[in-house]
Amino acid sequence: PARALNPAMETAATFPNQATPPGSAAYYLCRFAPPDSRQDLAMLFAWFAKMEGLGSIADAHVARTKLNWWRDEIRRCYKGKANHPLARALGEFTARRAIDPSDLEQIGAEMNRHFMAGGFDSLDRFQAHHRATGGGFARLLTLATRYSGDEDDAVADAGAFYTAVDVLSRLGAELASFAPRIEKTAIAAFRESASKQETTESLVESLCQDALTLHPQRIRDLPVPAAGLASLAEARLREVSGAGALVLENAVDLTPLRKLWIVWRAA
Repeated sequence: PARALNPAMETAATFPNQATPPGSAAYYLCRFAPPDSRQDLAMLFAWFAKMEGLGSIADAHVARTKLNWWRDEIRRCYKGKANHPLARALGEFTARRAIDPSDLEQIGAEMNRHFMAGGFDSLDRFQAHHRATGGGFARLLTLATRYSGDEDDAVADAGAFYTAVDVLSRLGAELASFAPRIEKTAIAAFRESASKQETTESLVESLCQDALTLHPQRIRDLPVPAAGLASLAEARLREVSGAGALVLENAVDLTPLRKLWIVWRAA
C-alpha cells in the first residue's frame, strides 16, 4: 500500500503531495516526468482529485454546492482572485503556461451535467463524459510538460480510458454514489442482479468492453504522461475483468512495483 503522507507533503504545489503519495500511480507519473514539471503535475493531480471526489459525496445537494464553488474558484483563479491555496497555485500555473480557461472549465461543466443527469443514457454519453473530464485532465498534464498539442485526440482518449477504468476498479463504491459514472441501464441491472453472481460478472465484462472503446491507438507514440495513463489503465482493466463480480466488494489496484514498471516503460 502507498505510504501515509506527513504534514509537510500536503501542500498542493509540492511533489509529492496528498494526491501523489509514494507508491501511487500519480506518484510514478510525476516521478518519471521532466523534473521541472513535477510540481505542476502534482498540483494538477491534487486539483483533479478534489473534483473527482465530489462524486463520492452522499448528499447530491452538498456535492453540487461544492462543485459550483470550485467552478467559481476556477474563474477567480484566472483573475488572480482565488481563495483556496490549490486554486491560487492553479492560477499561477495557467498564467505561466498560457492555458486557455476552457481547458479547466469544461471539466467542471461536464461534472455538473452528469450530477444533474445521475447517469449516462447511452454509450456515447459515457464516452463524451470521460473525454471531457479524464481527457481534459490528460491534456492539462501534457501541457505541463510543454507538449506541443499535436495529438490532442489521442491524449484525450488516454485520459478518458484512465478515468473510465478507474471507475470500474472501484465499482462497488461507484454504484453507492448518488451519480454513478456508468450507463443508467447498467446501474439498474446491477441493482436487480445483486445476488446473481453470473449475471453480475456478465455486467462487469460488458462495462469493461465499454471502457475499451476509449482505448487509444499507438500508446507508445503518446506524449508523457498520457502514455503512462493509458498503460496503467490497460493493466488495471485486465485485473478488473479477471476479478469479475468481486470488484463490487473490493477495489482493484496494481501493486506499487507494477505501477513503477509500467510507467517506467511508458516514459
